[in-house]
Amino acid sequence: MERSLLLDLPVFLEVARHGNMTKAANSLHTVQSNVTARIKRLEEDLGATLLVRGARKLQLTPEGEALMPFALRLEELDRDLQRQFNTDAGVQGGSLRIGAIETFAGSHLIELLNGFSNAHPFVDISVQAGGTDALRKSVLQSELDVAFVSRPSGEPSLREEKILDDELVVLSPGSLRSLTDLADPRHAKLRILVQRAGCSFTQRLIEYLKEIGVPHRPTHAVGTLEGMIGSVRAGRGVAVLPRSYLASVGRTQKLSLLPMPEKWRAVEIYLVVQRWKLPIRLLDAFVQSCLSGAKN
Repeated sequence: MERSLLLDLPVFLEVARHGNMTKAANSLHTVQSNVTARIKRLEEDLGATLLVRGARKLQLTPEGEALMPFALRLEELDRDLQRQFNTDAGVQGGSLRIGAIETFAGSHLIELLNGFSNAHPFVDISVQAGGTDALRKSVLQSELDVAFVSRPSGEPSLREEKILDDELVVLSPGSLRSLTDLADPRHAKLRILVQRAGCSFTQRLIEYLKEIGVPHRPTHAVGTLEGMIGSVRAGRGVAVLPRSYLASVGRTQKLSLLPMPEKWRAVEIYLVVQRWKLPIRLLDAFVQSCLSGAKN
């Protein structure tokens, strides 16, 4: 392997992330002309065009897309070497980038992190909340080390371990006694509340109501889980949430927790991580800690 490849791949990775030579140069603390020259050299060494100019930013060619996993692996190898030989922090030092769906981040993840941090007090941890699809994509692109999502994908490159069995309930104003009451004209003003558009939990309720013939209900994205609970308390609508999350946050007095029909009720939380990263000692330690904590 040409030594220049090892030097130029991190530059390529920054350009791919920013879609802009100037921003990549700023991130690398160098000048744009140097970045441009490094990308040109990399393309010449590989005999392929890696980037083309799009409408608003530089875009990866098919060859550039194929190169991305190698650049990401090199970045991970560099991070792992620093963890291994960082004598200031000791063998337990390093950092982990963790993603989780919001309901898990606000409940069970706290316990898992506490257990891991007690054994690895020098590890820096950052948590990013988001939806399942976006989190899984971030893991595949090495933007996150590990994530907790609401369903498996079957992606061969991922290790997917079930962490939690949970069930969905519909949080509703106390005046609602069952989900079929949503067909009653007296409750016509109740909306279906979501944190953000595209929530898979809420989609189950929508499909169920459609199945039993309840007229279409508009959805209202309120942005936060706290906003969803507050909106239900204010009588604005109903919200689908995991039972364990509601038990952990409380604040549901005078509200009804209506069970979802059995067909739509079960939800499973999975830990996902790229398989090739598991030899990384710190990441493997976190995965094993989570699996052990989930069993307890």
